[in-house]
Amino acid sequence: MLTKYLKPGRKIFIQPRVTPNEQNHIEKLSGHIRSCERDFVDLALPYNTAAGEHYPFTPEMPLNLTTEAYGMGVEVDGTFSEFRGPDLIRVHCLPDIRLYQRRVLPRIEVSIGLRYAKSKGQLRSLRSQWEKKLQILDRLDSSTPVTKFPYCPVNLSGGGIRLNFREETEIADLCLLLMELAPQQPPICTLAEIVWLRPTKPGWQTAGLRFTHIREKDQRRINRFVEQARRDQPQENTL
Repeated sequence: MLTKYLKPGRKIFIQPRVTPNEQNHIEKLSGHIRSCERDFVDLALPYNTAAGEHYPFTPEMPLNLTTEAYGMGVEVDGTFSEFRGPDLIRVHCLPDIRLYQRRVLPRIEVSIGLRYAKSKGQLRSLRSQWEKKLQILDRLDSSTPVTKFPYCPVNLSGGGIRLNFREETEIADLCLLLMELAPQQPPICTLAEIVWLRPTKPGWQTAGLRFTHIREKDQRRINRFVEQARRDQPQENTL
């Protein structure tokens, strides 16, 4: 049954099962299926991870795997087995496979405040920076002055963001994002990976990013912001 749905080359998302003190965090890495056998799957990660920068998988760490097959979402539970190479992991899979209808999150073209730091192959370091940023943001209160953000046009959803980069950028580069949805509102910090690129004007690239690390409450905030912004958009007259 496993080999029917987990075909080599297919994209897959890897979500570590959280500990109680991290249960409000969503972490979802991407990978591609290298091979699949009766009870395990080998997954190639795209991050070109530098030495010492791998995600801190531990033996028997519970993982949730999701992919798409035959127009349906596919979900499998398993545990981390071992690193098979610099960016290759083996996951032991449980026999139960769940199929579900995929949900597409609404998106909006909007201008938001944005700061970011981009890196290549430094997953562990950026993850640590993300966690530290969250601690700093949690210590802020309404009386704390908020640093002014440069505003720029983006395409935003609760699952990711599309924006323009001026510097050289590659697929699977990682970005630590600090986003201000509206002036004087507390910013949202996420970690994201670049999943596609398209050249625009000379020296610029448009990139699609998927949030790999985000707090559930921040994702809900983005979803509410997008829904409200869509309602506030002027409707075209259809006569």
